[in-house]
Amino acid sequence: MRAIILSSGMIPKSETNGGDDMADIAKKISKLDEKIGKLKER
Repeated sequence: MRAIILSSGMIPKSETNGGDDMADIAKKISKLDEKIGKLKER
């Protein structure tokens, strides 16, 4: 699922450059995972 999110361009490519930005991406992905989890619970 995470690979799909990254490859689909939901996260701007400019944010994938540099190590510090990876932490921000991880936070965004975890938030998306939470949203997906809530949708699955319904």
